[in-house]
Amino acid sequence: MQFTDKKIIISGSHVEVSVYDGATHAYDFSLPKKFKPEVIIPDDETEEQKKSRLRSEELQKIDSRRRSMIRAKAYLIRLVNCNIWYWFKDNGKAYIPIFLTLTFEDDVRDIKQANYVLAKFLKRLNYEIIGEKKGFLKYVGVPEFQDKTRDGVIHYHLVFFNLKFIWADTMAGIWGEGYIKIKKLGRVKNIASYITKYMSKNFEDTRMDGKKRYFSSNGLFKPLTFLDQTWVNQIYDVLPKKHIVSEREYDSRYEGVVKKQDYRLPRTTDVEDIVRKIYE
Repeated sequence: MQFTDKKIIISGSHVEVSVYDGATHAYDFSLPKKFKPEVIIPDDETEEQKKSRLRSEELQKIDSRRRSMIRAKAYLIRLVNCNIWYWFKDNGKAYIPIFLTLTFEDDVRDIKQANYVLAKFLKRLNYEIIGEKKGFLKYVGVPEFQDKTRDGVIHYHLVFFNLKFIWADTMAGIWGEGYIKIKKLGRVKNIASYITKYMSKNFEDTRMDGKKRYFSSNGLFKPLTFLDQTWVNQIYDVLPKKHIVSEREYDSRYEGVVKKQDYRLPRTTDVEDIVRKIYE
């Protein structure tokens, strides 16, 4: 077990710093995979005690589910930040991220069936773009149930990080299941926030319990987490404070008082630009 008073997560040009005020945070340890606290039920448990215990267990499940959703949303934001503007054309220019919405004309409500159709579409689109069966397209996406318009019908939101130009009519033909909508995100300031606000409504949908709430292509850039005390302090010292976009403090049940700083570095900045300064 090791301890640190800070945690730094770097996702492309976005850096998150968590400072554990007046305390240290333990890491590099794990509980047994099937660890579960034993619940001892007394033999003389009354009906009222039973109801109270069951209510408590249900509240714990709800809280655990809520925290799981928060972690999933946060990771999706980081994954997007890691990949927007970091995939390049042959001429060296970055691809403009593309937001794609796919809907079903038919009454498709089964998520397994819908995911199968989507997987086939992605393979056809990939082949249309490069003329080969090898994986090229980089993307993340989420399914969503259209409760407000057509109760329970599924649609998809996807963000492509390296989609080459394609006519909307061609895209619609490749999809072939219903309506599509394409939007370039080049002028959106905070793309990750825009996308995940639009995409993550399904995260709290109980119909997605036990299923993947988002999906992604292979080979995406992943966020880097630094916990080692020496590394964290050295990286923190060279972070340009002028690029802090927000600061907040909150009381965590598990980590105590946490001071959070969010940095948004210039788009061309790479994690190497930050770490390299440590050796200068």
